[in-house]
Amino acid sequence: MNYGLFQLEAGIGYAESNTFFSRPFDHANINGGNSLEIRHFRKYTINKLILPITSRLYLGKSRKYFLQLGVLPAICFRKCAKDNKKFVKWQFSPNSLELNPALGFKLNSKMNLALHYRLLQYREVDEVVFSNSLYNEPVPALLGQKADKYNPFKMWITVEYDLGAK
Repeated sequence: MNYGLFQLEAGIGYAESNTFFSRPFDHANINGGNSLEIRHFRKYTINKLILPITSRLYLGKSRKYFLQLGVLPAICFRKCAKDNKKFVKWQFSPNSLELNPALGFKLNSKMNLALHYRLLQYREVDEVVFSNSLYNEPVPALLGQKADKYNPFKMWITVEYDLGAK
């Protein structure tokens, strides 16, 4: 979608996170059971829908330079933990959000180059992996939070090639 010097794009994608290290998990959070036995998963999978939104503002009519903001929300729709049994939970819930500003320029009529930086990363604390029932000591600080706001440094360069440009 183009509005003068402003451009907006949206998409849809799929992502899967797999964890293979064994650790205790709260199976009652997946299957709704009441048992308190400690189970260790061998594989834990989170399936997500990714809904990227990118806005771009061109700096001048030449459209040579631009500012860009990428918003990357992810929605979890399935969690699966496997030990001797398979525990599956189907439920739509927010999983993560990233804000990624960028500064870019047009190399030629078909190619752009941009430098991106992760400004914000927000992730839901996973109640299956981080649960009160899994700790004997006082509740760790992470469990008192709904979101993990740890934001490690991330910077990257993209080269974009427009197949439809003339």
